[in-house]
Amino acid sequence: MNRTLSIILLALLLPVSALRAQVAEVLPFTRIDRDPVQTGLAGAGAAYAGSVAYKAFSDAAVLPFYEGKLDAGVSYQRWAPGTAAANHAAVGVAVKPLPWLAVSAGYALQMGTPYEDTNAQGQPIGTIRPLSHLAALGLGFGLGSHFSLGVNLRYALQKAAGKCAAFSADISAAWQPISNLRFTAGVSTLGPGIASEDGITYPQPTSTRIGALWTLAIAQNHSVDLMGDVDFYFVGRTAASLGLQYNWKQLLYVRGGYRFADDACALPGHAAVGAGVHLGGFRLEVSWLTASKTLGNTLCAGLGFAF
Repeated sequence: MNRTLSIILLALLLPVSALRAQVAEVLPFTRIDRDPVQTGLAGAGAAYAGSVAYKAFSDAAVLPFYEGKLDAGVSYQRWAPGTAAANHAAVGVAVKPLPWLAVSAGYALQMGTPYEDTNAQGQPIGTIRPLSHLAALGLGFGLGSHFSLGVNLRYALQKAAGKCAAFSADISAAWQPISNLRFTAGVSTLGPGIASEDGITYPQPTSTRIGALWTLAIAQNHSVDLMGDVDFYFVGRTAASLGLQYNWKQLLYVRGGYRFADDACALPGHAAVGAGVHLGGFRLEVSWLTASKTLGNTLCAGLGFAF
């Protein structure tokens, strides 16, 4: 198993050596976190399996480590109110019918702020209402009690002055050597580029992603989750997220995190704080993003149910 694990992880990390010299990417909204738990961790949480309703969008390898049978949620985001000012809505569900198999499906809608389009002479010719759709499916396959593989498939459609659409996929692996430590590695948003009218092909925001989770019990009924993710984008950028989650009796959660990234990344650098209340299978999650001229005052909220 150790030899198999080494071969698979090496294959997942090889794309890092194939970095390209392009700088512009298309369909960046596919990399936005839909999970209000993960947004409260500033994007960290690839290895986290405590909340899996939105794992159709990314990191499906951790699905088999989910301890329940079903996790469902709906979320809303007032995204970047000072700049893009978009409204995001998402729904996701994950089911685990077998100990070694879990499936997740999700849909997200992004509604941008309408704006006036103009012709070459600067005269208004109509109102543009930006709209983006994202449909996703995630599959997680457990290989024993310590190792799993995941595949995410998604279709993105973006409409504004024009229209562009593309398929993409994730391939990932998760390894849990001991009960409170887990690692993930994979290639995210792997798919064809989109050609513009001038003949230039722009890539999707593909990256090699590495994640880690360490759970620490600090006292009876108290625990802390430390999480860290790093994205090596194929266009040559690097981004990293660090997150911390405190849990009291699995009823009350407090979160915070910071993402280190420049504004050209699909998900720019920012700080985040969040909280959650879980009661009788139901949960309420909220998060707030700040310390970013792009994402400052972004608000995320979600309702969920799990058993």
